[in-house]
Amino acid sequence: MKNNRGWIVWSISRIGVMMAVLLITLMVFMIYRYSTCVSASDGANQVAEGLSRTIMNVYAGPVGIETTYRLPAKIGSQEYGLNIINADKEGVLINVPGTRCGMAKGGASFRAHLESYPEPVKNATEENVTLVIRNREDGVYIGRMDKCSGCIAIDEFHYDAGDDCDNLNGEYVRFRNTCDAQCNLAGWTVKDKIDDRPEYTFPSFVLNSGSTVTLYTGCGTDTTSEVYWCSNGYPCNAVWNNDGDTLYLRESNGFLCLEYTYPQPT
Repeated sequence: MKNNRGWIVWSISRIGVMMAVLLITLMVFMIYRYSTCVSASDGANQVAEGLSRTIMNVYAGPVGIETTYRLPAKIGSQEYGLNIINADKEGVLINVPGTRCGMAKGGASFRAHLESYPEPVKNATEENVTLVIRNREDGVYIGRMDKCSGCIAIDEFHYDAGDDCDNLNGEYVRFRNTCDAQCNLAGWTVKDKIDDRPEYTFPSFVLNSGSTVTLYTGCGTDTTSEVYWCSNGYPCNAVWNNDGDTLYLRESNGFLCLEYTYPQPT
């Protein structure tokens, strides 16, 4: 009987040790899992807060300021997603999927009201400002541009004049100011994509609200509604290729505010 009792006591003690080891292992796993989740969330919060501060710095800075916020390749060794949100609470939300806690999240609010993302948006409190936030390969681009960045649209594009090389002024593009205020286009440039030729630069020129200005490829005398590229020095001085091209309109500071590719998809 004594041998049996000793065996029973030994077995119970072994079971107790195993249960203690299992409990300690479970506790270590839970602590590790918790710390992993906290680390991922903390990393997401840091990225969100850094981006939010950068957005607010640009928002509060002078017109024309721009920067790129560099995003880390991973957060907590995990790939992650970025959202610029504008619901009841404006801000930045970082999602880190694939963590042991399922989905780690981090966020930060900012006072700049965004009407849309990632397209250029107007500052809700300052009529002369456009806030631009765009995802790019090198990070998040943030710019605070003059409101006219989003005001100039193509009203008519006559890129095929038939006899383009001899009828340069039969080739033209007409721009319209779609906003409620004047836009000073002095120093703005127009360029095509395919041909390697000098860009056109607007002279001192103010485009009134709702008004249009036509840019002709050939030579002529500028007026309040017509300007002339006076393209020259090539075997054929036509600018716009009839079979397809891209027009780039940039502000005087180089910011691309309009990109138009033709032919348009049907």
